[in-house]
Amino acid sequence: MITAVLPMAIAFVSPFASPHDPDASLDRMRRRAPDGAGAEPVARLDGEPPRPAAAGADGRGPSTPGALRLIARHALFAGVPLGELAPLVENCELRPLPAGTLLLSPGQVNKTLYLLLEGRLEVHIDRVDSEEFFVIDPGECTGEISVVDCRPATAFVVAREPSRVLVVPEAQLWGAILTVPGIARNFMRLFADRLRARTASMQRALERQLRYEHLQKELAIAHDIQLGILPR
Repeated sequence: MITAVLPMAIAFVSPFASPHDPDASLDRMRRRAPDGAGAEPVARLDGEPPRPAAAGADGRGPSTPGALRLIARHALFAGVPLGELAPLVENCELRPLPAGTLLLSPGQVNKTLYLLLEGRLEVHIDRVDSEEFFVIDPGECTGEISVVDCRPATAFVVAREPSRVLVVPEAQLWGAILTVPGIARNFMRLFADRLRARTASMQRALERQLRYEHLQKELAIAHDIQLGILPR
């Protein structure tokens, strides 16, 4: 499991080759993202078929006053006046996620940033039902790694309770949203928070692995001692 998660952390950090120059890093990330959009269908853990993306899937478009107030509370849009928000999210979708929805899985092509507005998501590195995971709370996001490095998703992302996300196509993200300097800085802050979460998750996994290996050595020593004291 450790060997599986370490390459993910390397891929995660790689876009920030120059952490002391966030504007230059953002320019490099923007150049690496291709044009085009496309939200991938999501699957259900209970066996229901994937639901194709559909604008206004919950009956509320992101341009309604209530939807805009909800979106404005997300950390990505901190400091953005409500009146300036509507054109930034005009091509985005508010999508409800029933509990158990599998939003992303390793190897899945993803060209979408998901902003969690309500509910709770869990990120599992090795298995979708693993006991080791970290939580995505409202105000956080997922899908940002594959949007930045143009590679498939690297983890399972599951809705553990009824949730609602703002689906942001990469064309809208790079072409409109991240052209606002304050939002660009917020985006990089979200990246830093995710790095800390993944680092903590890997540390816990490594500690468990080391404890397991230590126990195995102790058992082997005890077995040798036992064999040595038994009559021959």
